[in-house]
Amino acid sequence: MGIHNRFENGIEAGGDNRIHFGVLKAKATLQKNGIPIHVHSRRCMNLLKHVLYHNEETLLEAKQHSFQSVSPVRVVATNKRLIVVYPSFWGLWTGYDLVSPTTYAILPYKYIIGVSMSRGKMLSSIKVHTSGSVDSGSQINDNGEVHGIKTGSAITMARLLEEIIEYIEESPDELSARVRNESSGHLKNNIVGLGEAKKIVSVKRSKFVWVGIEPVAYVARLLGVPKEAVLPINPTKVNSYTEEEATALDGSVIVSYDGVLSMHLSIFLKYKFGTDIYALEGGIDRIIEDARIARNFSDLYA
Repeated sequence: MGIHNRFENGIEAGGDNRIHFGVLKAKATLQKNGIPIHVHSRRCMNLLKHVLYHNEETLLEAKQHSFQSVSPVRVVATNKRLIVVYPSFWGLWTGYDLVSPTTYAILPYKYIIGVSMSRGKMLSSIKVHTSGSVDSGSQINDNGEVHGIKTGSAITMARLLEEIIEYIEESPDELSARVRNESSGHLKNNIVGLGEAKKIVSVKRSKFVWVGIEPVAYVARLLGVPKEAVLPINPTKVNSYTEEEATALDGSVIVSYDGVLSMHLSIFLKYKFGTDIYALEGGIDRIIEDARIARNFSDLYA
């Protein structure tokens, strides 16, 4: 199956893997610290709509104080890259670049090797350090530095970038070990036996999520639950789920053939969306095997 092949130990295969999980980790840290995801104002969106991808999510924005400039520079961290916007005066206040253009410095996270901050009492500056293959000075004014940002915003932005960079710089072995360690606590609590799974579904008013090809009636009979308690899904489409689709599965128990695919999907949904979802230990193979053993044991005393 597509999802099973693309994941190993809960890590998505591919060159952008570390950036993807670094962003998810940094986003979770923002949520843990009560820092809301940035929502663009109309003026902000007018500046960014030309450069944002349709599926690009903004995590955080740090803006120059109005004391520093009448057309403040914006440092925008998205789930894909860092964007620094230098708006023209007319572009910012009217939406039209009448005299001079609005310019953009766009840096994929893989080219950022560090970030430093000069901290002041009220205002601070952020400097982005890039790899030798990218000259930040040619993209970001003042040799990669943005001045006059409110100190609180500068600290939050610097920490966010550091967390993403730290994840990217880990070796593949270190990354695999980290994800295994971080997911182990989740797995200990979220891999459940059939008895516990039925209690969870009952209490949370959720469902068993079936990711195989057999009919729902067959799976419901094995689980010993009504057909209405089983929801079939296509596991190859989970990778493109929206947040709403993932949230709809919150509290459910994923059922696969041997429990391996359900475990991987549980990790994936937890990392990508924060969904609290369970995996049935051993899958339907365990249920069938337990029934066979019980039947053989009963035959001995027949």
